[in-house]
Amino acid sequence: MIGIYAEGSETIGIGHVMRCLTIADALRSRGKKITFYANSCHELIEGRGYKPETVPDGFEGTKEEFAFWEKNAKEKGLTLLLLDSYKVTPAYLERLGEVFKTAYLDDMCMFPYPVDMVINYNIFADKKDYKELHEQTDLCLGTSYAPVRAEFVQNRGNSASGDVPEIFISVGGSDSLGLSPLITKVIKKNLAASHLHVLCGPYSNQKEALTELQQQFGNITIYEKVTDVWNVMRKCNMAVSAAGTTMYELAAMGVPVLTFSFVENQRRIAEGFALKGAAIGLGMYEEARPEIFEKNLAKQVQILANDRALREQIKKCALLCV
Repeated sequence: MIGIYAEGSETIGIGHVMRCLTIADALRSRGKKITFYANSCHELIEGRGYKPETVPDGFEGTKEEFAFWEKNAKEKGLTLLLLDSYKVTPAYLERLGEVFKTAYLDDMCMFPYPVDMVINYNIFADKKDYKELHEQTDLCLGTSYAPVRAEFVQNRGNSASGDVPEIFISVGGSDSLGLSPLITKVIKKNLAASHLHVLCGPYSNQKEALTELQQQFGNITIYEKVTDVWNVMRKCNMAVSAAGTTMYELAAMGVPVLTFSFVENQRRIAEGFALKGAAIGLGMYEEARPEIFEKNLAKQVQILANDRALREQIKKCALLCV
């Protein structure tokens, strides 16, 4: 039995949970038995066919939590636990390692992880970042390990190629900064003829603002609780996306992306794609200075929309990354 324990919330978003669900689906398709553990996002997880279990004092390292894990190891035959959370500490991971084998899904290189396996599928992953790890730790580094769902692989490179801007917009599962309305408004003001495909995540409170823009500008489609994101992406010949796991899905589909970060753990992803010519970097959005981001977005979205050769070049580079 393999356990997967992921953290997600309105504050930190659902990226951890979503990528772990992709891994769970892949393992299940190979006949592995999976138990999903999470203290939030239960509806989302259940919608993918799993019955998540709540962990007492999750990620706190209490006696109650470790007793829970020991019980699961004994009663369910849990032999491996994949963890995905920034809350882990060396002491916590060492204690879990006394119960079963452990794997950690990483993108921050916070400290030497005392686990059996580290998975960092990011475009910037480098072995030198993990040189202090224990010798017995297996390293799975680079985009070949990216948790890209089967439907993206099956439709690899299948994105639109027309000259009328069909633009995919995603900022993640939550949008407390109101970035999806901001991006939508900037693009419509600069590319009036564009058709925008805007994801409104499960924790987003921006539906009303997006609907107002839809009524004001027209040619804006809002997607809620969408399960076939690949089908939305294939309609698009451009994208504006926060630098998370969605970047690897867009790369697989071959959609040229203007990417940005608004939290530190996204910064290296955005920079990595830009350095490889697989995206155009917009830098980091700063809440204190939104006008800088808006000005750069307005400039770059027009350049990309008006240059088919550039879009094709970015598409080729993106497909080489995933």
